[in-house]
Amino acid sequence: MTKFQNNKNEKDEFFGTMGIIHQLLLGILTFSLLVIKRYLEKPRRPWIIWLYDVIKQIISSFVLYAINIAFSYILSEERENSDVFAIYFMNLLLGCIGGYYITSRNLMLFEYAKKKYKLKISINEVYYDEIINSDNTKSYKLKTKTYIYEIIMWTLLQLIWKFILLIMFNNFKLLFIIFGKLCLKPFTNAHLKSFMILCVFPFFLNGFYYWSLDNLLKVKKKTVGVIVKNVEEE
Repeated sequence: MTKFQNNKNEKDEFFGTMGIIHQLLLGILTFSLLVIKRYLEKPRRPWIIWLYDVIKQIISSFVLYAINIAFSYILSEERENSDVFAIYFMNLLLGCIGGYYITSRNLMLFEYAKKKYKLKISINEVYYDEIINSDNTKSYKLKTKTYIYEIIMWTLLQLIWKFILLIMFNNFKLLFIIFGKLCLKPFTNAHLKSFMILCVFPFFLNGFYYWSLDNLLKVKKKTVGVIVKNVEEE
Protein backbone atom coordinates (compact mmCIF):
# COMPACT_ATOMS: atom_id res chain seq x y z
CA MET A 1 0.00 0.00 0.00
CA THR A 2 1.43 3.40 -0.98
CA LYS A 3 1.60 6.34 1.37
CA PHE A 4 -1.12 8.03 -0.68
CA GLN A 5 -3.44 5.02 -0.37
CA ASN A 6 -2.74 4.73 3.33
CA ASN A 7 -3.46 8.41 3.81
CA LYS A 8 -6.72 8.08 1.84
CA ASN A 9 -7.85 5.10 3.93
CA GLU A 10 -7.13 6.97 7.14
CA LYS A 11 -9.15 9.95 5.92
CA ASP A 12 -12.03 7.59 5.11
CA GLU A 13 -11.70 6.13 8.61
CA PHE A 14 -11.53 9.57 10.19
CA PHE A 15 -14.58 11.00 8.42
CA GLY A 16 -16.45 7.72 7.96
CA THR A 17 -18.98 5.81 10.05
CA MET A 18 -16.50 4.43 12.59
CA GLY A 19 -14.99 7.88 13.07
CA ILE A 20 -18.43 9.30 13.83
CA ILE A 21 -19.17 6.45 16.27
CA HIS A 22 -15.85 6.98 18.06
CA GLN A 23 -16.50 10.69 18.40
CA LEU A 24 -20.04 10.15 19.71
CA LEU A 25 -18.62 7.74 22.29
CA LEU A 26 -16.06 10.36 23.23
CA GLY A 27 -18.79 12.95 23.73
CA ILE A 28 -20.70 10.62 26.07
CA LEU A 29 -17.59 9.76 28.10
CA THR A 30 -16.52 13.41 28.40
CA PHE A 31 -20.01 14.45 29.49
CA SER A 32 -19.93 11.67 32.09
CA LEU A 33 -16.73 13.15 33.52
CA LEU A 34 -18.49 16.45 34.12
CA VAL A 35 -21.33 14.61 35.86
CA ILE A 36 -18.79 12.91 38.14
CA LYS A 37 -17.14 16.28 38.80
CA ARG A 38 -20.48 17.74 39.82
CA TYR A 39 -20.93 14.97 42.41
CA LEU A 40 -17.43 15.53 43.80
CA GLU A 41 -17.57 19.31 44.10
CA LYS A 42 -18.33 21.05 47.39
CA PRO A 43 -20.71 22.75 47.54
CA ARG A 44 -22.57 21.13 44.66
CA ARG A 45 -24.20 23.32 42.10
CA PRO A 46 -27.93 22.75 41.59
CA TRP A 47 -28.49 20.53 38.57
CA ILE A 48 -30.01 23.33 36.50
CA ILE A 49 -27.08 25.69 37.14
CA TRP A 50 -24.60 22.91 36.43
CA LEU A 51 -26.40 22.23 33.15
CA TYR A 52 -26.29 25.90 32.17
CA ASP A 53 -22.52 25.93 32.81
CA VAL A 54 -22.05 22.75 30.78
CA ILE A 55 -24.07 24.16 27.87
CA LYS A 56 -21.54 27.00 27.68
CA GLN A 57 -18.81 24.40 27.19
CA ILE A 58 -20.84 22.36 24.71
CA ILE A 59 -21.54 25.32 22.43
CA SER A 60 -17.97 26.66 22.45
CA SER A 61 -16.60 23.11 22.07
CA PHE A 62 -18.80 22.45 19.04
CA VAL A 63 -17.39 25.56 17.35
CA LEU A 64 -13.81 24.52 18.19
CA TYR A 65 -14.49 20.92 17.14
CA ALA A 66 -15.74 22.01 13.72
CA ILE A 67 -12.60 24.11 13.28
CA ASN A 68 -10.40 21.17 14.35
CA ILE A 69 -11.96 18.81 11.80
CA ALA A 70 -11.78 21.32 8.95
CA PHE A 71 -8.27 22.33 9.97
CA SER A 72 -7.02 18.71 10.03
CA TYR A 73 -8.57 17.89 6.67
CA ILE A 74 -7.33 21.03 4.88
CA LEU A 75 -3.75 20.62 6.14
CA SER A 76 -3.69 16.93 5.21
CA GLU A 77 -4.82 17.84 1.68
CA GLU A 78 -1.84 20.12 1.21
CA ARG A 79 0.71 17.27 1.23
CA GLU A 80 0.27 13.85 -0.32
CA ASN A 81 1.94 12.11 2.63
CA SER A 82 0.36 14.22 5.34
CA ASP A 83 -1.34 12.25 8.08
CA VAL A 84 -4.76 13.57 9.09
CA PHE A 85 -4.53 11.61 12.36
CA ALA A 86 -1.13 13.09 13.22
CA ILE A 87 -2.40 16.61 12.57
CA TYR A 88 -5.56 16.03 14.60
CA PHE A 89 -3.53 14.49 17.44
CA MET A 90 -1.15 17.47 17.62
CA ASN A 91 -4.05 19.88 17.31
CA LEU A 92 -5.73 18.12 20.23
CA LEU A 93 -2.59 17.89 22.35
CA LEU A 94 -1.62 21.53 21.94
CA GLY A 95 -5.22 22.67 22.19
CA CYS A 96 -6.06 20.92 25.45
CA ILE A 97 -2.84 21.78 27.28
CA GLY A 98 -1.90 25.11 25.71
CA GLY A 99 -5.55 26.05 25.17
CA TYR A 100 -6.37 25.80 28.86
CA TYR A 101 -3.31 27.82 29.85
CA ILE A 102 -4.04 30.57 27.31
CA THR A 103 -7.75 30.66 28.18
CA SER A 104 -7.09 30.92 31.93
CA ARG A 105 -4.54 33.72 31.38
CA ASN A 106 -6.89 35.55 29.03
CA LEU A 107 -9.69 35.27 31.55
CA MET A 108 -7.48 36.79 34.25
CA LEU A 109 -6.45 39.57 31.86
CA PHE A 110 -10.06 40.17 30.92
CA GLU A 111 -11.14 40.45 34.57
CA TYR A 112 -8.25 42.82 35.29
CA ALA A 113 -9.16 45.07 32.34
CA LYS A 114 -12.81 44.97 33.33
CA LYS A 115 -12.09 46.24 36.85
CA LYS A 116 -9.48 48.80 35.81
CA TYR A 117 -11.46 50.33 32.96
CA LYS A 118 -14.93 49.58 34.43
CA LEU A 119 -16.04 47.68 31.35
CA LYS A 120 -19.69 46.68 31.22
CA ILE A 121 -19.03 43.26 29.73
CA SER A 122 -18.92 39.88 31.42
CA ILE A 123 -17.93 36.28 30.82
CA ASN A 124 -18.60 34.64 34.14
CA GLU A 125 -21.08 36.74 36.09
CA VAL A 126 -24.21 35.46 37.80
CA TYR A 127 -26.74 34.85 35.02
CA TYR A 128 -29.72 33.78 37.14
CA ASP A 129 -31.97 34.90 39.98
CA GLU A 130 -32.37 32.60 42.96
CA ILE A 131 -36.01 32.34 44.00
CA ILE A 132 -37.01 31.19 47.48
CA ASN A 133 -40.52 29.74 47.26
CA SER A 134 -43.14 29.88 49.98
CA ASP A 135 -42.42 26.24 50.93
CA ASN A 136 -38.77 27.23 51.51
CA THR A 137 -37.54 25.45 48.36
CA LYS A 138 -35.32 27.15 45.81
CA SER A 139 -35.76 27.64 42.10
CA TYR A 140 -33.71 29.56 39.57
CA LYS A 141 -34.76 32.03 36.89
CA LEU A 142 -32.40 32.42 33.94
CA LYS A 143 -31.41 35.92 32.84
CA THR A 144 -31.60 35.02 29.17
CA LYS A 145 -29.81 38.04 27.66
CA THR A 146 -26.98 37.85 30.18
CA TYR A 147 -26.60 34.11 29.60
CA ILE A 148 -26.54 34.34 25.80
CA TYR A 149 -24.05 37.19 25.98
CA GLU A 150 -21.77 35.14 28.23
CA ILE A 151 -21.91 32.17 25.83
CA ILE A 152 -20.82 34.42 22.97
CA MET A 153 -18.01 36.00 25.00
CA TRP A 154 -16.82 32.63 26.31
CA THR A 155 -16.70 31.19 22.78
CA LEU A 156 -14.79 34.21 21.50
CA LEU A 157 -12.36 33.92 24.41
CA GLN A 158 -11.58 30.32 23.46
CA LEU A 159 -11.27 31.18 19.78
CA ILE A 160 -8.30 33.38 20.72
CA TRP A 161 -6.16 30.35 21.58
CA LYS A 162 -7.40 28.54 18.48
CA PHE A 163 -6.19 31.46 16.38
CA ILE A 164 -2.81 31.34 18.14
CA LEU A 165 -2.64 27.59 17.47
CA LEU A 166 -3.35 28.11 13.77
CA ILE A 167 -0.44 30.54 13.57
CA MET A 168 1.84 28.01 15.30
CA PHE A 169 0.81 25.25 12.90
CA ASN A 170 1.33 27.48 9.91
CA ASN A 171 4.91 28.19 10.99
CA PHE A 172 5.90 24.76 12.34
CA LYS A 173 3.59 22.46 10.37
CA LEU A 174 6.19 19.98 9.18
CA LEU A 175 7.73 19.65 12.65
CA PHE A 176 4.32 19.01 14.22
CA ILE A 177 3.41 16.40 11.59
CA ILE A 178 6.69 14.53 12.13
CA PHE A 179 6.27 14.56 15.92
CA GLY A 180 2.63 13.46 15.63
CA LYS A 181 3.56 10.55 13.36
CA LEU A 182 6.26 9.41 15.80
CA CYS A 183 3.74 9.41 18.66
CA LEU A 184 1.27 7.38 16.61
CA LYS A 185 3.78 4.99 15.03
CA PRO A 186 2.82 2.02 17.31
CA PHE A 187 -0.74 2.12 15.93
CA THR A 188 -0.46 0.68 12.42
CA ASN A 189 -4.06 -0.50 12.02
CA ALA A 190 -6.39 2.25 10.73
CA HIS A 191 -9.31 1.11 12.95
CA LEU A 192 -7.13 1.03 16.06
CA LYS A 193 -5.59 4.38 15.21
CA SER A 194 -9.04 5.88 14.69
CA PHE A 195 -10.18 4.54 18.06
CA MET A 196 -7.09 5.88 19.83
CA ILE A 197 -7.15 9.29 18.13
CA LEU A 198 -10.89 9.93 18.21
CA CYS A 199 -11.73 8.29 21.53
CA VAL A 200 -8.94 7.25 23.92
CA PHE A 201 -6.50 10.17 23.67
CA PRO A 202 -9.26 12.81 23.51
CA PHE A 203 -10.94 11.23 26.56
CA PHE A 204 -7.93 11.92 28.75
CA LEU A 205 -6.93 15.21 27.15
CA ASN A 206 -10.48 16.56 26.90
CA GLY A 207 -11.15 15.22 30.39
CA PHE A 208 -8.36 17.42 31.72
CA TYR A 209 -9.46 20.35 29.55
CA TYR A 210 -13.17 20.34 30.36
CA TRP A 211 -12.66 19.50 34.03
CA SER A 212 -10.30 22.48 34.34
CA LEU A 213 -12.49 24.81 32.27
CA ASP A 214 -15.49 23.92 34.40
CA ASN A 215 -13.63 25.37 37.39
CA LEU A 216 -13.21 28.61 35.44
CA LEU A 217 -16.83 28.65 34.27
CA LYS A 218 -18.33 27.86 37.65
CA VAL A 219 -19.94 31.07 38.87
CA LYS A 220 -18.54 32.30 42.15
CA LYS A 221 -21.74 32.88 44.08
CA LYS A 222 -21.26 36.39 45.42
CA THR A 223 -24.19 38.51 44.36
CA VAL A 224 -27.06 36.26 43.37
CA GLY A 225 -30.35 38.10 43.12
CA VAL A 226 -32.66 36.50 45.69
CA ILE A 227 -36.42 36.78 45.22
CA VAL A 228 -38.86 35.65 47.89
CA LYS A 229 -41.98 34.22 46.33
CA ASN A 230 -44.99 34.67 48.60
CA VAL A 231 -48.13 32.56 48.63
CA GLU A 232 -50.13 35.41 47.04
CA GLU A 233 -47.83 35.28 43.99
CA GLU A 234 -48.62 31.63 43.27
